[in-house]
Amino acid sequence: MNDRFTQRVRKVLFLARDEAGRLQHDYIGTEHLLLGIVREGEGVAANVLRHMKIDFDRIQKAVEDSVTAPFGPDRIGEITFTPRAKKVF
Repeated sequence: MNDRFTQRVRKVLFLARDEAGRLQHDYIGTEHLLLGIVREGEGVAANVLRHMKIDFDRIQKAVEDSVTAPFGPDRIGEITFTPRAKKVF
């Protein structure tokens, strides 16, 4: 899937996967994509958020506060996209 996207989008996907791992999630959801956009910080979406005067630290905290803790043992293997995250693409 990554080969169809620009370098910036691939970077956001990498960062989203990193965020999912940091939050101990075995999926990549829209919340992880948002965190990836915020961490990348240079794309159109990040610029729109910045133009709207949305604080990136507050976004990160709000996402972290709203996600649930993982259940059960950690799954090893590929982290998959949620249906909603797939729809974003």
